[in-house]
Amino acid sequence: MTEDVRTREIVEVRAMNAEAFFSFDSVTNPVVWRTFQSLEEMQVACQVPEDILESMSTDNLIQTCMNYPLYGNYLAYNNELEGIKFIINGFNGFAELQNREDAADRLIAYYEGIDVRKIAENAITLSATKNELSVLHIGYLELILSSRLVPSLYAEPNISRLEKARYKKYEDKLQNSEVYSLQVIKKSLLLGAQIKLKSKEINNEEKSLLSRFVEMGGEVNTLEDYTKVSQIINK
Repeated sequence: MTEDVRTREIVEVRAMNAEAFFSFDSVTNPVVWRTFQSLEEMQVACQVPEDILESMSTDNLIQTCMNYPLYGNYLAYNNELEGIKFIINGFNGFAELQNREDAADRLIAYYEGIDVRKIAENAITLSATKNELSVLHIGYLELILSSRLVPSLYAEPNISRLEKARYKKYEDKLQNSEVYSLQVIKKSLLLGAQIKLKSKEINNEEKSLLSRFVEMGGEVNTLEDYTKVSQIINK
């Protein structure tokens, strides 16, 4: 494929309806995708034209961020919270999201609407359609929420609403442990730790343990520490 043909394929996405979420199909078409020689080239190709970003509703912008082709790169990092920050900084959809006044409300609404049990069922039966979320997407979203991309998420009344949604997802994951591994469940705990650290309900020892848990991107040194973290967050 020539450079001109590849460029034409990518630019065709500009013709999309700005009232819908952004489609990356022209970029991720295998004929186009395999021509990229580096992660940097992929990142550049995945940027959304600014005029489309600005006219997109916040709900469609969030869906666009969820559909970002490089979202799974967080798995390449030992500290996945650092990984998600790299992804956020590499995609202009997140920069636009940070500027939206309703970002916190719509992010929580999106999170509330995720059906953890349905995703588990789809994973078991291999029945998920192209546009449905996967197990990895749940972890991706919880890392985004844990990154403090939108500071107002952690202010009332948003934080209470966020914690209620987080706890529901956590419980649903535990009830579907045949699909949701400990690594996936830890994303809910990482988000819970970030929320709990904004609370006045924890003592200095608990705060220190949760702070270390966050610094390590949701990891712990021992299983005993994992139990302690879980008890603090869910008490």
